[in-house]
Amino acid sequence: IGGISDSIDGTVEYFKEFIEEKGYESVTTIGQSAGGFMALYAGNKLKADKIIAFSPQTFINELKRRKHGDKRWRSRMASINRMFKFKSKQLDLAELDFGGQDVYIFYASCNRTYEGLAKVEHAHATNIKSSSDSIFLKKYHMGDQNCHRLTLQLSKQNCLKTVVDYAISGNKHALEIHNPKLSDNVPAEKPTEWKVGYQSRVRRKLN
Repeated sequence: IGGISDSIDGTVEYFKEFIEEKGYESVTTIGQSAGGFMALYAGNKLKADKIIAFSPQTFINELKRRKHGDKRWRSRMASINRMFKFKSKQLDLAELDFGGQDVYIFYASCNRTYEGLAKVEHAHATNIKSSSDSIFLKKYHMGDQNCHRLTLQLSKQNCLKTVVDYAISGNKHALEIHNPKLSDNVPAEKPTEWKVGYQSRVRRKLN
């Protein structure tokens, strides 16, 4: 965070001091995508009561990204790794133990248009482990939509707040049966705008 910290652990320390200063008794971390990575990492370090992550990245080391075919943001990931010299537990959240913490991970699948991305989303969502099986995974289906944009589609269907409220209250049963039709009444995106290489076959067809 500019003007506050120059490392991921420095940011966590800032959060810790802020929480102590304010005297907060309950802490929830929440984030989407890279923010989901931070919600998981910071939530683990802060021993947050609830951790909520939407379509999170859970590994940013090049070897594992390559293994799962995650070609997104290559130059940005390389510069981040050089800049912060991350430790292994900061590169792969699978090395952290979330035992005893309430962790909610939401991600999405989709039709063949974005099937490569869907596999990557699944790899990230199922990467982290807990010694006490306290991680709740929820997979939505987004039809022909870009499945990384889960929060956007939940918001368009006016149910993002509902999902967050259910998670904060610990209502896992309500989350299990919560299945809005995220692909209904939403124009399908043309994958030509998605330039990371998963859908070259589809782009060639469109062109």
